[in-house]
Amino acid sequence: MSFHLRLAIDDEDVGLVDAECNAAKKEVHFRMGDRVLVLLEHHITSFVRPVSISNDGSQFTILTALSQKVRPRFRCSYVALGNAFALQLQTAFPLIPWRLDDKPSRGLGPLRKRPREEASAPSFYGMPPVARLNPSFEAEFQYRLQHSVECQIEGTAKAYQVFGLQQPAIDFLHQIHARRSIHNIKLFSFETKVSRKFLVADVDLFYDMYSQTPPNQRHVYEIIQENSPCRLYFDLEFKPRWNPTVEGDSLVRHLKHLVVLQFYRKFGIKLSLADFVDLASTASDKFSRHVLVLPPNGALFANNLEAGQFVNELIDDVLDPEMFTVTGKDDTKSLFIDTGVYTRNRAFRLYLSSKYKSTRILERQLPTTAIDAASEKAFFLQTLVCPVGGPSKVPLLRCPIPQHGKPQFSRNRMTTSHQTSSSAVGNGNTSPFPVLDAFVRSLATQGGPQGDIRSWQLVDEADTPAYLTFHMVNNRFCRNVGRAHKSNNVMYVVDFARRHVYQKCHDPDCLHYKSPPMALPPDCCDAMGTKKVALSSDSLVEGFAEVDDVGRVQHISMHGRDGTQDGGL
Repeated sequence: MSFHLRLAIDDEDVGLVDAECNAAKKEVHFRMGDRVLVLLEHHITSFVRPVSISNDGSQFTILTALSQKVRPRFRCSYVALGNAFALQLQTAFPLIPWRLDDKPSRGLGPLRKRPREEASAPSFYGMPPVARLNPSFEAEFQYRLQHSVECQIEGTAKAYQVFGLQQPAIDFLHQIHARRSIHNIKLFSFETKVSRKFLVADVDLFYDMYSQTPPNQRHVYEIIQENSPCRLYFDLEFKPRWNPTVEGDSLVRHLKHLVVLQFYRKFGIKLSLADFVDLASTASDKFSRHVLVLPPNGALFANNLEAGQFVNELIDDVLDPEMFTVTGKDDTKSLFIDTGVYTRNRAFRLYLSSKYKSTRILERQLPTTAIDAASEKAFFLQTLVCPVGGPSKVPLLRCPIPQHGKPQFSRNRMTTSHQTSSSAVGNGNTSPFPVLDAFVRSLATQGGPQGDIRSWQLVDEADTPAYLTFHMVNNRFCRNVGRAHKSNNVMYVVDFARRHVYQKCHDPDCLHYKSPPMALPPDCCDAMGTKKVALSSDSLVEGFAEVDDVGRVQHISMHGRDGTQDGGL
């Protein structure tokens, strides 16, 4: 049942409204056309009736405390069926007191003739049936609520607060989490002409405003907060003018296949190419891609430091540094994968944003037809490194950082110094060329124990085997330094065209070293010339038949200890 009344908030007249009490939800609603103001039980401190008014319920005030600083009075007058409304309020809120207005009286004074009062039209004819809203006051009142820090912390208003520094923004977010369980508030940053600002915002409210912002004014970043579960993400880039022969799309496809392999090897999770979100902001002067991994079971890494450790191990275990090396300014060498983005409170550019003073907007890699608004928002949420949503039990992928040192993430880092897996001696993996396997093992004897093959990687060109890389364990002798490395393994690369093999190294100090070529014996050359290798996607690790054959890298094989898979959830 609704009650017709005139509402004023503090000293500002709102106009005619319909009020109703929802006893089940412990709420009072004031409806003004298509707008509704809602008071919750914990907002109301007391109900006050003026002494001078007869007890007919036609006038009373609701005292509130929306926050410590926002305490508006909801003054209700000309309440139709006021006693019935008051009874509903008393029944719905039995613990909230009713009291009389305790303003001090002037006391008794001399009798005097009161001036004649003229009846106003509303008092004589009744209130007009049409609500008369004060738009300026309503907007001001809503602004006061929405921009009150206390209201945002308590949940009266959706969070949307801008800070000049990152730490106060993080503190504000922690205050919200300490007060109430919330899962859809995130920390963002954005670039302005003057400086970088930080924004704590409800994601739904943020997206509404973000989607209405002109594309050339979106310079927004997600802050990947410390200790927040996150998706695996990659920042991939190089300058084409310094790398004219590098095919960026091929490298991305190659990397995706390696991630598929490593996920299955380490966690037992089967990925397909449909589980990758691929964003691009490539232009003629720069190749730039952001790639995220969304496992089908919704699994997340415990934090972005452990995601970075996974990337380290990926580089150590299955990635050929030579293939992923790109050239920068002054002929400097670095990885195609930027390993410097796995740090605490890292800023990662948002989908549909560009860097300040840049026209390269981060968009979907594959152009699509027109997308409806709901699908566009769903895709936007998929592009967040730290997903939002209600509490749910998702598997956490653990990739612990070695206790003897923090991970070293650097753009110029080619490999890590932490080796995390090995094969049993004499039980290494077997490539499609057993004769080559035996020859490579015979090379891995100098300066230490017998080496073995930990993994192998076959790359083809025009459907013909071109390079076969053997990643070794147990023997780390490096021909560059003339001794065994303490923590980094070596690899042997077989060049099918030139019929020779050379040694390379995972150690950063030996990054660009390639040993003098060693000629392959006749039996190896004969095997290479006659061996027919099935290089279809079906030849990938068992269980990956659904992975499309889209890259040059056709077959990568890896075994863990005793031939088993490493790791787990």
